[in-house]
Amino acid sequence: MADQVKAQVKPALDSLSGLLCSISKLEHLTYSPVEEVHPSIPFQLRNGINYPCQRACAKVNAFLADVPESLARYDQAIADVKRLLIGLETARNSLQRRSDDAKSLIAPIRKLPSDILNEVFIFYCWKNRGGSGDFDASSLWPALKLSWVCSFWRTLVHSHQKLWSSLQLSSQMLQFYPKRFQIFLKSISYSGNHLLDIDYRGDYYDGPGSEVDNAIGVLLDNSMRWRRATITLLSWPEAHQDWLSYVIDRQSSRVSEPKQLGNFSALEYLSIRGRLSMTRSDKLSDFFRIFSLCPRLTTFHFDGSLSLSGLNLDLSHITDLALGTFIGKSLAHLLCRLPALEILKVGGFCFSEDRPTDILLQGKRHYSSALSKLVVLSSTAFQPEAWNSLRLPCLNSLETECHDIPHLRSVILDSQAELQTLHVHHVSTQTEQSLLDFLAFHRFIVDLTLNFERATDVEFFVHYLEPKADGSRIVPNLRSLKVSGMHWRPLFPFQQASHLSVCLSIVRLIESRCTVIRSPAGPLGISGLQSLTLVVSKPEFRRHFSTFFRIHFRQLEEAGLIVDVQIS
Repeated sequence: MADQVKAQVKPALDSLSGLLCSISKLEHLTYSPVEEVHPSIPFQLRNGINYPCQRACAKVNAFLADVPESLARYDQAIADVKRLLIGLETARNSLQRRSDDAKSLIAPIRKLPSDILNEVFIFYCWKNRGGSGDFDASSLWPALKLSWVCSFWRTLVHSHQKLWSSLQLSSQMLQFYPKRFQIFLKSISYSGNHLLDIDYRGDYYDGPGSEVDNAIGVLLDNSMRWRRATITLLSWPEAHQDWLSYVIDRQSSRVSEPKQLGNFSALEYLSIRGRLSMTRSDKLSDFFRIFSLCPRLTTFHFDGSLSLSGLNLDLSHITDLALGTFIGKSLAHLLCRLPALEILKVGGFCFSEDRPTDILLQGKRHYSSALSKLVVLSSTAFQPEAWNSLRLPCLNSLETECHDIPHLRSVILDSQAELQTLHVHHVSTQTEQSLLDFLAFHRFIVDLTLNFERATDVEFFVHYLEPKADGSRIVPNLRSLKVSGMHWRPLFPFQQASHLSVCLSIVRLIESRCTVIRSPAGPLGISGLQSLTLVVSKPEFRRHFSTFFRIHFRQLEEAGLIVDVQIS
């Protein structure tokens, strides 16, 4: 092995020796090839002498006559040096490459058995999934880059179906880089029979016979292997209709019976992104009707507006649903069609009377959902009608805006739900009282996250989390606290007394919520609050906060308190 490495390095060293010998032949460059100009010429120019005497003119003319030849010698010397520098740089880079190759040859990763190496490859492809945002083939298909290393890796990568099972594709890429279609076909081939995770951007469709058309056909031909699918539609509505119509027609022509229209028997996750609206007359509803027949589909995320009025969709098997906006009478009318739903995220509600009372709600005063996690995020408060007839007895996790707390409070109290996790956005002095009233009724909360609008609002609120004079406190079982919104403009926050006051208020809160447990037979322990997370806006704030709290929480951290300062 050592002899092989020496054999690789020797040509580079021989080339270097030849270059150094060539440099030694340029000793004449240490002497000026141009005779020294008489010092009186610059002096005369500075003193404004218009024309020198005849003797001086002769010297100047002699000097000028010698200049072209001297400049030529300079130019030749510079060219020689440049040539030698290029040669030196080439030799140096060659030596560096051979050195890197030699290190790679004895790298520890080459000792790994194939099964371990496969796990490393899987992690690499997972870490680099999604690409870098451009259309570079190696960023879209990480396994392709692994196959370029050596023939052994190429054979190993090509034989591992899972490495090729994540497909990222866009119609725009296929339009501008049609050769990418061949790489896509190779990926499909190498993936074998493995289930597929597909990320497709259908923002462009240029008609039958194109590479886009062919790619959609290949994907639909492998619909039985789809496991996760993310479909993004960002272009104008007319293009949406063309693209959706083509997919629907293509899929319809592949099956003989309407009940078989889905044919996505392994699909578990579907996400449709874009500013879209799903109504009874829209092509998008027909598109989703294909997927609603999938027996394993449990997760459906849709960024647009959804109205179930007149839509004959089977959603009974969905357990995780995310919607941009729901259009209907109330969320109860949505949830009654989702008996298995555990997680709901909704960004808006639009009241609509265009549908008679759902048959599942007829004769019932309330609908009790098995929902365990609810995320309600909207720039404006939900209309009160959104919460009509709804009970959430199993709810244990809630994320919402502070302005929606008053309406949610009555729903959750009437449901007798025991919240354990609460995340509230846009907390301010104007909305904090409604939040405090809400927290007072939920003694089982163990994980609390608060996003404040201003850093100065933090001090006012954390004061209420401290124990009262009689020892009572709200959220007595709190174990984890996360505070976000520590955004200050000054470079050094501790230069201002108000900022220091906020930090000290947090210190008082943590010290009042933590108790160090001392045991003569074992290490220190801690009871009460176990974790504190602060989110700040700039790296310099993070350094200052970390130092500040490290000083004040030294003993608590030794006992087990986790303090983490993050950058938003």
